[in-house]
Amino acid sequence: MSGSIIRASPDELGLQWQTPLSVHQSGLRELLQHAASLSPSPEIVILGIVPENTDSPGMNLSKTVEGVIDRVISDVSALISA
Repeated sequence: MSGSIIRASPDELGLQWQTPLSVHQSGLRELLQHAASLSPSPEIVILGIVPENTDSPGMNLSKTVEGVIDRVISDVSALISA
């Protein structure tokens, strides 16, 4: 449902690890892979918001997504403070 906040671990995302051909191809997968190689491995929590519409991308947030931004910021603050 649009506006829902998703909280997931990297394992829950089901990302397929790939070796990029250049540093310009690095993305979320590669960042998470590098973080997992640290000792000790950090706890990684990914927060996202289900968009209202993906058919016509734009530069503005929908009212639905805009309405939950403060809650996501509070969730991030709570995670950092824990």
